[in-house]
Amino acid sequence: MDSADRQRRPRVLVVDDCPDTVESLARMLRLWGFDATAARDGPGALELADSYRPAVVLMDLGLAGMDGFEVARRISGRPKATRPALVCLSGWCGEDVQRRCLEAGFDLHVSKPADPELLRRLLIVLSVLWEGDGARRPLRSETDHDAGVRDRTAGCYS
Repeated sequence: MDSADRQRRPRVLVVDDCPDTVESLARMLRLWGFDATAARDGPGALELADSYRPAVVLMDLGLAGMDGFEVARRISGRPKATRPALVCLSGWCGEDVQRRCLEAGFDLHVSKPADPELLRRLLIVLSVLWEGDGARRPLRSETDHDAGVRDRTAGCYS
C-alpha cells in the first residue's frame, strides 16, 4: 500500500492490554480497509493519539499505567476539531460504567464481545463524521446514530 492510499484510509487506534485482543482486532480492522495501529497501555495510547492522529480510538478500560477513563479524560480535553471519536470497548458494562464513560469523555460504550458487523458499521460512521471536512461533529446527537443499532435509553451498544 502506498502512502497516498494509506492517508485515505480512516485511522483507528486500538487500545487493549491483552496482546492477542489488540493485535487480532487491529488486523481485522485492516482487512476491513481501515488504517489501524495498536497500543497496550494508557501512556502508549496518549502518545499514539498525538503522533498517529486517529479518527477513532477503540479503548478498553482496564489498562496498565493509566486506566481507560483517565486516557479518555486527557484526550477529550483537546479541542473538538482535533480530537478523535472515543469508543469504549470493554467487558465492563452496566449503568454506572456507562455513566463514568460519558463523564470521562467517551462518545460510545460497546460491550465485549462486540458484534463484528456492528463494530464495522460504527467505525465507518464515526470515521466519516470525523474525517469529512476536518470538523468533528457532535457524536451524542440522536440523528448522528440513526443506524438502528443504538439502545438510546442505555447509551450502550451490545
